[in-house]
Amino acid sequence: MDDVPDPDPLFSPLIEHAIELSAQWHDGTYRKSVWRDPAFEVPEGKEIQIPVIAHLAAVASIVHRAGWDETVVAAAYLHDAIEDMNEHGQRLRRKQLRDAVGAEVTRLVAQVSEQKLNDDGEMRPWRDRKEDYL
Repeated sequence: MDDVPDPDPLFSPLIEHAIELSAQWHDGTYRKSVWRDPAFEVPEGKEIQIPVIAHLAAVASIVHRAGWDETVVAAAYLHDAIEDMNEHGQRLRRKQLRDAVGAEVTRLVAQVSEQKLNDDGEMRPWRDRKEDYL
């Protein structure tokens, strides 16, 4: 079947790479809260945990449907990568992200990332972070 052309991919290579990188970085991490009732019965004593990648995919879907280009969609998948630690307590450095997906995606991710730590490496107060972001 060498004469059969490959079908067009659903996403560009950049978006596919952003999805994979985001899924790897956020593997084993979950949303802080669940704001919808479960769609099915949850056994007593159990909690629903929503993987972070579900939030990232939802944001990226909105951006994609709104007609933004692949760079913005890739940044949407990665928008929490710089500010959120992974399951192992590591922080993704901007240089690492830039090396993986390029300067433009990294610039967009940095623009929507809040600075969670102060110069001493301590967590900044929630209100200060939100006011700075606005």
